[in-house]
Amino acid sequence: MDGRAAIEWIHSTCKLGSKLGLENVTELSRRMGDAHRRFRSVHVAGTNGKGSVCAMLYTILRAAGYRTGLFTSPYLVDFRERIQADGALIPYGDLARIAGRVRDAVDDMLADGWNHPTEYEIVTVIGFTYFAEQGLDAAVIEVGLGGRLDMTNIIRPDLCVITPVSLDHTRILGDTLDKIAYEKAGIIKTGVPVVSSAQEPEAARVLRETAGEHNAPITVADKQDVRVTSAGLEGQSVDFHINGQWETGYALPLVGAHQAENALTARLAVEEMRRLTYTIPDDALRQGLGRARWPGRVEVAGKDPLVILDGTHNPAGAAALRDAVSTFLAGKKTVLMMGMMEDKDVSGVAAILAPLAKCAVAVRVDNPRAMDTKSLAAIVGKHIPVQSADDPATALALAKKLAGQDGAVLVAGSLYLIGAVKEVLGQTAVIP
Repeated sequence: MDGRAAIEWIHSTCKLGSKLGLENVTELSRRMGDAHRRFRSVHVAGTNGKGSVCAMLYTILRAAGYRTGLFTSPYLVDFRERIQADGALIPYGDLARIAGRVRDAVDDMLADGWNHPTEYEIVTVIGFTYFAEQGLDAAVIEVGLGGRLDMTNIIRPDLCVITPVSLDHTRILGDTLDKIAYEKAGIIKTGVPVVSSAQEPEAARVLRETAGEHNAPITVADKQDVRVTSAGLEGQSVDFHINGQWETGYALPLVGAHQAENALTARLAVEEMRRLTYTIPDDALRQGLGRARWPGRVEVAGKDPLVILDGTHNPAGAAALRDAVSTFLAGKKTVLMMGMMEDKDVSGVAAILAPLAKCAVAVRVDNPRAMDTKSLAAIVGKHIPVQSADDPATALALAKKLAGQDGAVLVAGSLYLIGAVKEVLGQTAVIP
């Protein structure tokens, strides 16, 4: 089995659906040698911003000299984006070799009467096995869905980080903020410190209560402790208020006030990691934040016309995107290009983003859960004039034509759409 065949086998297990719970992944991990016990880790959950915080911590740890892994989901262009180490994607040879071992372990599980592991369970064990084999010093692990029953929750990390909690995946995680916060708080372990972004009161209460029940010290960020001193589409300069004094002039190549707040969460996480014997000098902290990239999140992907990509798929994310780009789009003929999953609040996202644009282009994302183009156009059309396209390449060409050379195209919605557009543009999504 080569790398391409390994990916095909992994994707073939998608038909098994998704399943929350740790019994199967714990057993598969055991049969693979419990690799997750052989490297230090930071575990990051949340509704919005968790990937960005993961990317920041990854580049900070690398700048500090640590050999570091990054496990995230989903991917944009290349499946191997999900498993990165030291600035590179997992090589195809290693992916194929480890996937072959995992497939043998799965066959043994089935012979012993276990259920077939899901795609996410398989990918999680492959990623953790690769990190252990590489002898990494640490890994930054992003939760896939929720937290309490997410496959990654087999780890016992050095630190838990929880980014802003908002309504999303309500059919699975619950339809209220406190229910969703309860699932996110499920990554909290006894005695393991927690750093939380600023939260809505309902979510903050649940996180504090859960941390208290687990005797886990918790630090909650205050939005007043970060300020943006300059900003542009190339990034921003931010200051942090830490330990009673301001630290000034951090360069952050990520756009938007929400990314400044994510950076504050990462900064507080570093402060806690220093207490946990991680050696992260001030210059490494600055260099790491200055190198942070998180593709597909307020990403400038083209000019003439300006093309901005953002994988926003809920109203909270849409509001952050609106606030981040409204100044830069002012005076430009902007076209909104959207593609989303049918289980998302499409109308809520469209209502927030439509005022930024003159018109929209609706397109179906290549995913079984995607909303069809006709239904998407009908919803978006209630907020803004809309046209439809058959595929992302056609949609992007149409949006560019409508915007004109001096205009802008705002591509927003599912990360699957963002990945498709990056592929059309010939761009990768590696974090260097």
